[in-house]
Amino acid sequence: MGALHVGEPRVSFQQQQPVVVAKNGHGAVAEEIHGLIRVYKDGHVERLPAIPVVPCTWGGTAPDAPCGVVARDVVVDRATGVWARLYAPTTTAAGGRLPVVVYFHGGGFCVGSAAWSCYHEFLAQLSARAGCAVMSVDYRLAPEHRLPAAFDDGVAAVRWLRHQASRGAAPDEVSWWRARCGFDRVFLMGDSAGASIAFHVAARLGQGQLGALSPLLAVRGAVLIQPFFGGEARTASEKTMAQPPRSALTVPTSDCYWRLALPAGASRDHPWCNPVSRAAPRLETLPLPPLLVCVSETDVLRDRNLELCRAMRRAGKSVEQAMYGGVGHAFQVLHNCHLSQPRTQEMLAHIRAFVSARRRMGALHVGEPRVSFQQQQPVVVAKNGHGAVAEEIHGLIRVYKDGHVERLPAIPVVPCTWGGTAPDAPCGVVARDVVVDRATGVWARLYAPTTTAAGGRLPVVVYFHGGGFCVGSAAWSCYHEFLAQLSARAACAVMSVDYRLAPEHRLPAAFDDGVAAVRWLRHQASRGAAPDEVSWWRARCCFDRVFLMGDSAGASIAFHVAARLGQGQLGALSPLLAVRGAVLIQPFFGGEARTASEKTMAQPPRSALTVPTSDCYWRLALPAGASRDHPWCNPVSRAAPRLETLPLPPLLVCVSETDVLRDRNLELCRAMRRAGKSVEQAMYGGVGHAFQVLHNCHLSQPRTQEMLAHIRAFVSAR
Repeated sequence: MGALHVGEPRVSFQQQQPVVVAKNGHGAVAEEIHGLIRVYKDGHVERLPAIPVVPCTWGGTAPDAPCGVVARDVVVDRATGVWARLYAPTTTAAGGRLPVVVYFHGGGFCVGSAAWSCYHEFLAQLSARAGCAVMSVDYRLAPEHRLPAAFDDGVAAVRWLRHQASRGAAPDEVSWWRARCGFDRVFLMGDSAGASIAFHVAARLGQGQLGALSPLLAVRGAVLIQPFFGGEARTASEKTMAQPPRSALTVPTSDCYWRLALPAGASRDHPWCNPVSRAAPRLETLPLPPLLVCVSETDVLRDRNLELCRAMRRAGKSVEQAMYGGVGHAFQVLHNCHLSQPRTQEMLAHIRAFVSARRRMGALHVGEPRVSFQQQQPVVVAKNGHGAVAEEIHGLIRVYKDGHVERLPAIPVVPCTWGGTAPDAPCGVVARDVVVDRATGVWARLYAPTTTAAGGRLPVVVYFHGGGFCVGSAAWSCYHEFLAQLSARAACAVMSVDYRLAPEHRLPAAFDDGVAAVRWLRHQASRGAAPDEVSWWRARCCFDRVFLMGDSAGASIAFHVAARLGQGQLGALSPLLAVRGAVLIQPFFGGEARTASEKTMAQPPRSALTVPTSDCYWRLALPAGASRDHPWCNPVSRAAPRLETLPLPPLLVCVSETDVLRDRNLELCRAMRRAGKSVEQAMYGGVGHAFQVLHNCHLSQPRTQEMLAHIRAFVSAR
């Protein structure tokens, strides 16, 4: 389905008492949000069809449900007419029960529906991506039903859920859904006004307004997406944040919604609107569950959302916060800018991580990748409409024979929350995302220390993440943390490139994107002090000290990009730009002949790379039918250019002692030295592949600090 856009809401008003003459017999219009709702002075309300409503067509046993999710509508409260749309994945682990999300849609308490197509699609994705059962509540709307009606309906939804928890296996219209639910892991969730409902319902439940929930039912947390709160005093973002034409919320529309939703005559400092006002209960007294608050960078509510987070923390509450750069209010359902889709995927990953952490608190680990294969042609029957599975690396990627690719959220993606002028950036580092190549969608995350020596410029690292060319992202939390450390410890500006992935984009796409990243850097070197979105970063960069760097597949990209640049494939870089070296961290290369470490190196349960996973990655990344002696996989094979002919910069190769690639990495170093290249080599004892980002053994942290020191010394020497 194509993206749906809502035109900019425009409010018709005149000194809080708009008078617009209507020609439909209802007289003057009292309040209007253009394209969404019109309220007449005689009390008549017109809601305009801004977004299509869609029926629930995926029955509880539908074999062809999209996203691998089934859904069905049920009545929650016959007295009020409140109903809900239920979603659940078609398959779960054997005997497994899913966490339950009670979701409240947005719309300023005045518009919106659980049947709106944008929510139908978003919640199907949420159910599939976060592995949860969802109850999307269609509550009563204002002004016909002013607050607290929506809050009452939220409590009624939890009451209905409590009844379901007590029903067990009794057959009825929702037994298909109930059988999938883990009622001891319930999460309240909503966006905009729905987030406000989730907050107030959580507070009511904590205060015992529903009595004991059930021995079988427990609320473990709440997710507030761009929560819709207000106040008489304007925040900085409400005063100054210019909104694009397709913005879902402006200050006038916000005020209009509150006039329609609050009790008549109430101010925006009413506790239902402003939970941090003097009239509101002290937050310390509210027994709230752990919270995840999702904030949009260009939302007029941004600063109000951030202030809520600070107030909650001061009150001793457990609050996680995620900022989504470059997007505004309700981006995840309206898809009203080019960044909406990637930021939506980030949000879904954050929600999944938050929900999962309420089952097992502590560090995030990547399970051992296991490859499903059978004589190089795995056949695993799927039940999602894509047929047989052709290749699978367990927990990371699944490729179907029809070409469909599923990447699994093994590691959370994190937004770039430290803007170019952020005074409180962690590690003393600021960061920002930028588009590198609009034609391909390649982007990068830029990092730089907040302070440098007076007048000093920093060396520039162009970094490529790992993931076998098939998975990974510059937004993965492990790379975000590692590169912030690298920028701080090695005192360098970092450009972390998010390149295209295989098998949709087989090699040499990643190499092409690496060259495009350097081309973008060359353009920056020529920009000087011209003001733009990256001038803060450019001002810190010394472009005549550029270093290519990466780990695993990213190290392979750095190697091949260095070779291409040396061969002049980008032409003259610039009088202002020079590549001084390359750092290859556990470089991901292969070959048909096995090395000793590939034959004999036993891998621990949390190993990031095994020989079968390596082979699978190469089958997906190389041109179809190519062997592992292809030059892009094996730079020392007979088919590869002679190393003596490659004009390469000085290299630092970082090798892990218990990595299956250890001997292949060491052989590369020997071959490079025989070819007369400048090669430094560092061995890290007792750790395996990608230890510096996965932290999957007790030696990971000290060895990571050793690596950062080696990189700093290598860069400083040049």
